Formats: sequence, structure tokens, C-alpha cells
Amino acid sequence: MTTRPIVKSSVLTHLRKYHRYFEWFTSSIQAKMLGSLVLLLLLTNVVTTVVLLLGTGAIRERLVDQQLTVESQLLEEALAQTDDNVVEALSILTSDPLLIAAISQAHIDGEFIVSERLYESITAVRDRFEVEQMIVIDTERRLLVNETLSGYEAVDEQGHYLLPRCLEQQRILGAYANTRLLIGCTPIRSETATPIAFVYVIFDLPMLFQRLQETLALQADLGFYISDQRISMISTQSAGNRSFLVPTKSRDINVPLGDGQVRMSLRVSRQDVDEIINASVQGTLISSGLTLLALLLGVIWLARRLTDPILKLSAIAQAVADGDLSQRANLVQQDEIGLLGRSLDQATDTIMTLFQTQERTASERHAILQSIADGVLAIDKHAYIVMINRAAAALLKQDATLLQGQPLTRLQLTDDPVFVVGIQQIIQRLERELSRRNRGSSEERISLGERIVRLRSAPIMGQQGKKKGAVVVIQDVTMMVESEQAKSAFIATASHELRTPLTSLRGFVDLLARSDRTHIAEMQNLAIDTIKRQTDSLIVLVNDLLEMARLEQGEQLAENVAVDPAAIIGEVVTILHSFAEQRQIQLLVEMTPDLPPLWIDPVHLRRILTNLISNAIKYSYPEQTVHIRAALLDDPTGLPSQPHAAMPWVHSQERSVMIAVEDRGVGIRASDQPSLFTRFFRSENPLSVEVGGTGLGLAITRSLVAIHQGQIGFWSKENEGSCFWVRLPVHDMSATLSREREVGQETVTVIDTR
Repeated sequence: MTTRPIVKSSVLTHLRKYHRYFEWFTSSIQAKMLGSLVLLLLLTNVVTTVVLLLGTGAIRERLVDQQLTVESQLLEEALAQTDDNVVEALSILTSDPLLIAAISQAHIDGEFIVSERLYESITAVRDRFEVEQMIVIDTERRLLVNETLSGYEAVDEQGHYLLPRCLEQQRILGAYANTRLLIGCTPIRSETATPIAFVYVIFDLPMLFQRLQETLALQADLGFYISDQRISMISTQSAGNRSFLVPTKSRDINVPLGDGQVRMSLRVSRQDVDEIINASVQGTLISSGLTLLALLLGVIWLARRLTDPILKLSAIAQAVADGDLSQRANLVQQDEIGLLGRSLDQATDTIMTLFQTQERTASERHAILQSIADGVLAIDKHAYIVMINRAAAALLKQDATLLQGQPLTRLQLTDDPVFVVGIQQIIQRLERELSRRNRGSSEERISLGERIVRLRSAPIMGQQGKKKGAVVVIQDVTMMVESEQAKSAFIATASHELRTPLTSLRGFVDLLARSDRTHIAEMQNLAIDTIKRQTDSLIVLVNDLLEMARLEQGEQLAENVAVDPAAIIGEVVTILHSFAEQRQIQLLVEMTPDLPPLWIDPVHLRRILTNLISNAIKYSYPEQTVHIRAALLDDPTGLPSQPHAAMPWVHSQERSVMIAVEDRGVGIRASDQPSLFTRFFRSENPLSVEVGGTGLGLAITRSLVAIHQGQIGFWSKENEGSCFWVRLPVHDMSATLSREREVGQETVTVIDTR
């Protein structure tokens, strides 16, 4: 148990001991650079030397093999050329007209005369092909021509030459008179194709090989063998200079010559190759040593040149990191280090400018945020408060200095239970902004104690679309809400007071219009019809005003029941059938058969669909079609357009029923589209005067959809048409729905109102 601390202490002692040897390498960048480069140079030189020494053996063998290969090829080519020379020499001699004429004349006269021209011709052939001996004999083996260099004499007792006769051209490798010869033989024929003489071309092989050795300047010792019998041995060194201890390498090759083969044995001494390689190695080592010394001196000089400005840059960078932005390198070198120094100076200037700009911008933003009347509250992605202005702190009855950097739940620490409910709604809204996928801002109104505030919230997006937090703007709209409520109350009261006399007036006008008017003038009948039409329009206006007032005052309560959307769509289309027929519009209804029931007020759903479909009929030209589509929707990406900004989807499930009404009518101008759901707003178009209206239909429709926590949206293009759609949530109606709809293939109901 006591040995482990001892071993550990021993290891640490050794590490401390060897650490002294490495302190120089870790003291500075100059020491590191010098040490690294010196070690690298030494290692490179050692490796180069080792590789060179290891490679000399392979180089020696390769050089010897290469020398043997080259000289073998030279010899093979030279002997092949000798064979060719024999053939060519015989061909020239047998076709020489002077020789043929002299032989023919000797065959007739019995005397062979060698003229001067014939002698020159034969001598030229001998000199050209370096032939040792050329002999011409007649059919009786008597000598006609003997142009010799070697003095070959081979005759019998009668003086006949002992040379083989040949009936065709031949090349014979053999021994004659104790001499190895290469003999080429061919007959010379008369006009009757009868041989009249024989021509011989003779090469003395030892002399031939000696000549080849000298002509080709071969370095190898040569041995020539025929039938394993040595016929010649030629050495490139004198016997006195040859050492039996010198290592050699030999190679045997068989070369065809004449009608046989000659085996040549080449032997090369490694002494010359070793001397060349040793001299090269010595020169390389000396050159490497001198190069290493020069490189060491250059490395020391270069290291100092490089490290001095680097150390200066390091000191300046450390000063900048510590916050001292007044330091500058001011390097004048034109190399990369000088460029780095100037870049560092420029970066320092840029950082200083950015800090000043950021400080000025932050100060301006802080002053703006603190001075605006609306409250602003921002949190990070971990739901910690990063910014709150004085207006927000006052509305939330909090101290702004105590909230900075605190969790969002810190806002709930208040004693007013009514006030806490509103704060919890703000917290939930910010948390929802952190978790929802889609971007964009949304708004709602909540009660914050005795005050009514409007919340506008949005996520804070960073780079690459990542959420960094959320922000909410809290606007005190108490006075505006009270003003709107007073206005709505006045409108409701005025509309209610107008409704009673209008009802009576309408009754009397209807009674007058249905009575006998034959005794009344045409102008009076026209006045009665005008009064009836305007009275009906005024009653519609009063009813819309009353409904809008009830919606704004919260008196429009929903009586939800399980509703079949397909049935309601069919009822509304049937009601508007006559109106569409009057305007020559065709209604086309497309519904999927698996639409689930909706938990909704059927009166509200009828009013929503009536407003959308009647608007499509009003703003379509005759002979056009209005499409009504209803389908089950599980993915919001399938919506025809983006929903209204003030109506976010607040349900946990995306499952819903989407009803769209599309026309190809006059469309809506792009400048009018942002105000489309505003009360009393009507877009200017060619049919707006003709169809009339109060400008309350779409505002009422949006309010009814909002009551049922749905969404509404549209897309439109001027002179090309519009598409209005509503999206209503689907609830689990399995316990209340008593009737199951029959599931089948997709059906299309078409109602032609022409």
C-alpha cells in the first residue's frame, strides 16, 4: 500500500529532471522555431544519408545489370550484322559481272585471268565487310581467287582446296585447320544453271571477336564457346592489373551464328562501379554537410527576422485583448508579417469604431426604449429577462432594475391576485413565442388589473434562422377600449331605436307595393319601388350594425352543437341559388366525403358562408363560376395563403376543416388588401357601385371566426379573382355525433344557377 506514492514521487522527480532540457524549447517562439528547424534539418540530413547508403547496393547491382544488358545487346546486334554481311558479300560477288565473265572464260580457255578491275572489285567487297578471306574455286576444286588476310590454306595432296561444295547459298560454322571459322558459300552458275565455280567468304572467329571487343569498346571480359568449347577469351584488363579478390558478375547468352550457335560469357567487375558510387556518396555527404551548415546559419538569421515582429504583434494583441485599443504595431515590412501587422492595426481601428458605434447605438436605443409610452419586454431563449423599459415596468408594477437578468417567472411575485392573472397571460404568450415554429408577430388584448393592454409579440431571430428569444410590446389601450365600447353602445342604441320605425315603415311599404296600383301614375310606382328597395337596404345596414355592436361588446354568445359542415354548405348554396341565378353565376361545390363534424354555432357558420359566397357572386361577372371547396386539413402548409396576422392557430392539434370560396371576378387592389377586414371599408372596383354594401360583412365574418378560435385568410389579384377561406378546428365528436357519414369516393356536387 505504501509503494504507490513512492513510485508517483519518483516519476515526478524524473519529469522535473528532464524538464530542464526542454525549457529552452518552450521559452519563446524564437527558441521553438530554431529548435524545430534545427532538429528538422538534422533529421532530414540523417535520413538522406541512411537512404543513400542503403540504396547504394541496389544502385550497384542495377548498374552492373544494366552494363551487362547493354553490352549483351551490342554483341547480339554485331553478330547478327556479321551474318547479314556474309549474305550481302556473297550476293555482291555472285552478281559481279566481271567475276562471272572471268570464270566463264576460264571454263572455256582453261586459264583464269584476274584483271585489275576485277581485283579492285573483290578488294572493295573485302574491305567493306571486313572479311578475313575470300576464295573462289572451280568445280575441280582448283583455286581461282584467294583474297586473304589470314593466310588460310587447306588443300589436299593434289592441291585441291578442302572446302565444302554448296549447291545453294549456305553459312557454315565449323573448324578448319584448327581454326574456328564462319564460312559463307554460294555457287556461281552458267546460263544453263550449272555450277561453274564456288565463292567462299570466311571470317576467323577469334579475330572477329577481338575486333568486336575493340570496335564496341566493351568493358566486360568476353568468353566465346561453341559446343562448350572455348574458342576465344578476351579480357579488358591486363593480367598484371587483375585481382582475383575483385567481385565480378557474369552472364551467358546464346547467339545464332551461321548454321549454329555461339555462347558468349560476359563478366563485369564491380570495382569500377564501386569506385564511382563511393565517390558519389562522398561528394553527397560533403555537400550535405556544407548545405546543413549553410541552412543552420540561414535558419538562425531567418528565425530572428521572423520572430521579432511576431513577438511585437503578440504583445500588441495581448494589450488589445486586455482592452487597450491605443496600441499599434506600425510595421513597415512588405511581407506577410508586415501585412499581418497592418491588418491587426486596421482590425484594432475597426474594433474601436465598432465599440464606439455600438455604445452610441445602445445609448440611443436605450434612450428611445425608455422614452416611448409603450412597454417593451424582451427575454432570451432560456426565458430570462434581457430588457425591460420604464413603461413596461410601470404597467407591470415592477422595479426594472431588479428584473434585469431574472427569470420571466419573477414577474408573478405580486400580492394582487387579479393582476397576477394578466401577468401569467403575458408569460404564457412569451413562452409560446419561444416554442412556436412559424415567424411573424401576433396580438391580443388582456386585462392587467384595472387596465386593458394590447400585446404584440414576436420571436427574436438570429443568424441562420435560429431563435434567440422573444419580445412583447405592451400598449395601454384602456381609453381606446372605453371609447370603442361607448361608440359601440351608441351604435347599438341608435340601431335599436331605428329598427322599430323601420320595421313599421317596411310593413306599410310592402302593403302599398302589393296593393292595386293601376290607378297610380308610373312615376309614383317607381317611387314606391325605390322606397321599398332603399328600406330593405337600410334594414340590412341596421341589422349589420346591431350584430357588429353585439360582437364588439361580447354579447354575441355562441351556442355550439355538433354540426355537419357539408349540410350547412348545402343549405347556404340553396338559399343563394336564386341570387346567383339572377347574376348568371354558376356555383360549383366540391367536398370530400370524410369531413368530420364541427363543434360550432350553426347560425354563425351559415352567416360566415353566406357572407363569403354572396361576396363572390356579387363581384363576379356574368357567365362565370364560383368554386366552393371543403376538405379535411392536417398540415397548415396546405392553406391557400397565409392567415390573418391577428388570428394565430392556438390549438395543439393541426387537424381542421378548411372551406374556400374562389372566384374569377374583379379581384382586389393590392393597396386595399391590408384594410379588407376593417369595418365600413369597401374596395373600389368596377362592380362596387352596382352591388352596393355596408362594408361590414368581412369584419363580421372575421369576428365570428375568431369567436370559434379559427383562422381566416385570402389571396386576390386585381382583374383575376379572389379566394377567401376559413379554417375551423376539429374536436372529438365521437360521443355526441349520432350519425356516421358514409365513406365513399370523392364526390362533386354541381349546382347550375343559370
